[in-house]
Amino acid sequence: MCGICGVCGLDDRNLIKKMAEVIKHRGPDDEGFYIDKDIMLGHKRLSIIDIKTGHQPIFNEDKSIVIVYNGEVYNFKELRQELEKNGHRFYTNTDTEVIVHAYEEYGDNCPSYFNGMFAFAIWDSNKKKLLISRDRLGIKPVYYTKIRDIFLFASEIKSILQYNDVKREIDYGALDEYLTFRHSLAPKTLFKNIFKLLPGHNLVYEDGSISIESYWDIKKIELYGNTEEFYIKTFRNQLEESVKKRLISDVPLGVYISGGVDSASIVALMSKMGVKEIETFCIGTDDYNDPNNELPKAKTIADHFGTNHHEIIINEEVINVMPRVVWHLDEPLGEATMTMMYHLSKKSKEFVTVALTGEGADEILGGYVQYKHLLLGNNMGRFIPLPIAKQVLPKIIDIIPLGVLDKMFDYPSSLGEEGKKRVREYVGSLKDETESYLATVSLFSEKDKDELYYGGIKENIDKGIKSKTQEIFFNNKDSFYDKIFYREIKTWLPDLILNRQDKIAMANAIEARVPYLDYQLVELSASIPLKLKIRWMDDKYILRRCMRDILPKEFSKRKKFPFFIPVDKWFEKNIRDIALKILSESELSKHGCFKHRYIQKIIENHNKSKLIFSRQLWALLAFQLWHTIYIERDKIKEEKLNLNDFY
Repeated sequence: MCGICGVCGLDDRNLIKKMAEVIKHRGPDDEGFYIDKDIMLGHKRLSIIDIKTGHQPIFNEDKSIVIVYNGEVYNFKELRQELEKNGHRFYTNTDTEVIVHAYEEYGDNCPSYFNGMFAFAIWDSNKKKLLISRDRLGIKPVYYTKIRDIFLFASEIKSILQYNDVKREIDYGALDEYLTFRHSLAPKTLFKNIFKLLPGHNLVYEDGSISIESYWDIKKIELYGNTEEFYIKTFRNQLEESVKKRLISDVPLGVYISGGVDSASIVALMSKMGVKEIETFCIGTDDYNDPNNELPKAKTIADHFGTNHHEIIINEEVINVMPRVVWHLDEPLGEATMTMMYHLSKKSKEFVTVALTGEGADEILGGYVQYKHLLLGNNMGRFIPLPIAKQVLPKIIDIIPLGVLDKMFDYPSSLGEEGKKRVREYVGSLKDETESYLATVSLFSEKDKDELYYGGIKENIDKGIKSKTQEIFFNNKDSFYDKIFYREIKTWLPDLILNRQDKIAMANAIEARVPYLDYQLVELSASIPLKLKIRWMDDKYILRRCMRDILPKEFSKRKKFPFFIPVDKWFEKNIRDIALKILSESELSKHGCFKHRYIQKIIENHNKSKLIFSRQLWALLAFQLWHTIYIERDKIKEEKLNLNDFY
């Protein structure tokens, strides 16, 4: 696991070293550089496999092809055997060198042969061509920009910003996406003219031009059976194989566990495979009576399988690292869990260098609460006349007490009156797939943003959220669930979940591995009938069924609780005062995006809709901190950032 960076069209050794140094947290064990006419490559290494001979950059036999690489290719040994049969000679035992020779053998199509997580850059000196590739699901990040005849790329944006000619400006379209989805949508970032390479894509830079092509998309596979038992057995076998691949390591590894079936299944399979001394880690508050607290439930699974278990206890002081986390993320994310994950990674680094996680299971198996609501609403919408859906249902919602709505939907009471308004908007949109999806997932609705934005902001937004979402994801003839499945895997997963995981784990030199996002398991899941994912409103049915022989009985049936930080409870303790100062009128004036009266509204009315207003406030705080750190300040380098520095 590493950090990579590079520049085409410029000979500045000091620049490439600064670009590598600012991401040294990604690879504190080693560094390497390749510098030739019009090309500079940099590498920071976290040693995981072949510690002795894995120094990068790595070359082919005549050194005409060179690579810097971040990630793991789990099938590299099988590929190496094939390449050796074809006459390729190796001088290391690394997966990195396998990629070099695979490029010689298969050209730009080589990523389609790899099973793993990766972002790499190959310089072909014979062709004067740079190939950059990102893994299928977007587990590893890579960013790029072009300024005149100079092309820069890196694992993190802060590395690109070491070049002084890169302007640090807000992309207002990306800001609009962030306030809706809690993240920007690739290829955009919050930085104007700095882009993310899309998952499953190659970028070629040659003769001063950028060309980008997809080498993979989610496809359903042909399965030779259709009984429930067949699907359960097939899924179990594929999941076991996926976990087994991700146990390859020359350094200690562990598992991040929670109260859910996803991470518990990973521990169970590792134990079944005979892995000894499994290190497990869980984070939560000291309130063991809180049903959302992961610690008691995680301890159940740790005790059952006899792991070396570590609990990390947090309280409201956890948010003091928020500026440091925002610095590591490069872009703001509207997710309070990022501070919890930072402490989780920091503590686990004392024991392991590799951690397996359950990320991705909810996306491929329909685990999120909104999936059930959306499917139920979509089915209802087929039979409800448009006038009733638009006019009658919202009025009915108005008169239903929140306690009754709790039985129909999750969380209305905690969402308060604002949540009730969201439910009203949702039922009024049942006849429109895109609108109902946005009504369910949006952090700030379009009406909210109309109140929040200063007038000139909307003029700088290239296209509205609904038209973007509909154009890309909701205009095809797939089933409603397949559209949601596809969109979540293509956006929410890489742009928020995996982005957060990679940046925060690497901030503490931890490699996070995700067995549920083996691309073969993802394609298998896409081919499994919906009724085996969500059954009678139960989520991840097939996972619970295929694991029930080795999980504790009560555990495989346990209701899913979201992994979240109790930011609504901590609001009155310290977040309110922090928000008043960081989101003051004078601070907001530095970018001129938001009206201060909207901030006042959500602070003053917090008790009426704690969960929604707390989450909105967190997203605005994250953006304001990002703007201060990355746009206002001149030096883009790691600092001992603490909230006390900002108010």
